Formats: sequence, C-alpha cells, structure tokens
Amino acid sequence: MTVINKKVVAVLYEYFYPGYKAGGPIQSLVNMILTLQDRFEFKIITTAYDLNETVPYNDVMIDKWNDVQLSPDALPMKVWYASSLKIS
Repeated sequence: MTVINKKVVAVLYEYFYPGYKAGGPIQSLVNMILTLQDRFEFKIITTAYDLNETVPYNDVMIDKWNDVQLSPDALPMKVWYASSLKIS
C-alpha cells in the first residue's frame, strides 16, 4: 500500500461553502479545490455566516473542524467554521 503525503494548502477567507451571497470567490474556491484535490489537501478557515447574515449556517459545527464534501464524488476536506463574523 502506497501512502502519498499531499502538501497542505490552507485557505483563509470570510465566506465559503455552503454560502453563496459573497458571489464568485466562493465558487472559484470550490472549483479550485475540486480540480486540485487529488494533488493537495485543502484546509479552509472561514466564518459560519454568509455575507450580511448574523445567523450561522445550518448543519455545521461552529469553532470545530468539519468534514465537508463539496460534491458526491469529491474527497472530504476539513473546514473550520468560526463563530466570529469576520476573520482578522
């Protein structure tokens, strides 16, 4: 059995999946991850809120690592949904 150690790419951005109100950057990040997931391990640190929202996303654990699968055939990845409204 061969174990491949992928390089880890950390992404810090205020908005991420399942959000959509921040527009194109969210979809660009999702597309980048889906394209490169076989070569890199992605870890995302984001807020638990969509743009201009004060209620967190449903079905995410706040201030903990979540296993997120972006599509049915995607590899699971780690996402940290922070309780703060902004990443600073």
